[in-house]
Amino acid sequence: MNRNHEDQGHPIRPLVRAAVILLLLLLVTAGVQSWRDLADTRDLKTSLESEIATTEESIHLLRDRLRRIEGDPATLEQLAREELGWVSEEDIVVVLPLRAEEDSDSEVSAGSDGPSSDPIPLP
Repeated sequence: MNRNHEDQGHPIRPLVRAAVILLLLLLVTAGVQSWRDLADTRDLKTSLESEIATTEESIHLLRDRLRRIEGDPATLEQLAREELGWVSEEDIVVVLPLRAEEDSDSEVSAGSDGPSSDPIPLP
């Protein structure tokens, strides 16, 4: 009878071993994935810290520029002229047609039978 009892215990042992091996493989896989995720997170943290430092430097430079603009009317006027195209009352403004407008005007006038309305080039 002992022999029959031992034979019945053997089929469970391979199943337990397989379950333990499967569990260990799952744990190793999860550990490797967690390690990769941790490395990716560290890389992202480094990248974000670098971006923050760059942004803070940019903020510092912009604040300095703002102080200069607020404290110096000549600098403010120069920036308004250069970046916004502002003119003063004493300035003489000459408006020239854009190159694309000249091309489209000449195409329209070339197709007409009447006199040409092409602008006369200035010397």
